[in-house]
Amino acid sequence: MTQIFKTDYSQMTYNTFQVAQTGSVIEVTFDNGEVNVLSGLMIKELTKFLKEIAKEQSIRVIVFQMHIPINLTPFRQF
Repeated sequence: MTQIFKTDYSQMTYNTFQVAQTGSVIEVTFDNGEVNVLSGLMIKELTKFLKEIAKEQSIRVIVFQMHIPINLTPFRQF
């Protein structure tokens, strides 16, 4: 069954998270600095995004996840 969406949400760009879409599933990956702080900008962008996808009846699942950067620098003891 082919689904037609009003918007390709994976093409939308944000400063504090990325969006991927596979069919009726949206993945939101938070990427707001090393500690993923919940900032005013993130809240503003996320609110705008959620209001936009709320209009789409075909979205069935939204997965929220956090990007965790891996620091490969060895720990140095003093």
